[in-house]
Amino acid sequence: MSLSTVERPKNNSSSTTVVRGSVFNESVEARCYDKADSHQKKFEKALLNFVIQDSAPLNTCERIGFKNLIHTLDPKLHIPQRRTVVRMLEKRYEEVKKIIMMFECIVTIMIVF
Repeated sequence: MSLSTVERPKNNSSSTTVVRGSVFNESVEARCYDKADSHQKKFEKALLNFVIQDSAPLNTCERIGFKNLIHTLDPKLHIPQRRTVVRMLEKRYEEVKKIIMMFECIVTIMIVF
């Protein structure tokens, strides 16, 4: 088997992808943390901060090297897709926007009085 080869079992229940010497099972959902798990939430927050602070490309979470790094650190972490990261960023934007608007209102009130 050469690198960058995709193997598909005959029963189509799952598939294993071998790319650049790394092996990822595409049906890992059963082994991942629950979405509400504190480890998963902490990882998602850290991932979002990484993307924001370092201006990382949104497709970073889909790259093999990044997946390999995260799964080495904790194989039970679920790495969100790029579209999910975009939704997370939009949600964070709206949260920060509300905080800034409240702060502006407070400052305006303080200046008036």
